[in-house]
Amino acid sequence: MKRYIAFLRGINLGKRRLPMSRLQALFGELGFSAVETFIASGNVVFSSRPTGKKVHGPDSRPHF
Repeated sequence: MKRYIAFLRGINLGKRRLPMSRLQALFGELGFSAVETFIASGNVVFSSRPTGKKVHGPDSRPHF
């Protein structure tokens, strides 16, 4: 299983606050495993098997 890193911009800026526990849960709901966040920066390390499934786009926007 490969490990990946997501560098998310704009997490926890101004009135936009997302607890890292919720961010971990969202990645888990998307089917990723071994999800870890790094402080409150929005950086996420996770594992995934290649599926060809698109994981970014309009479906993820309502959570933020």
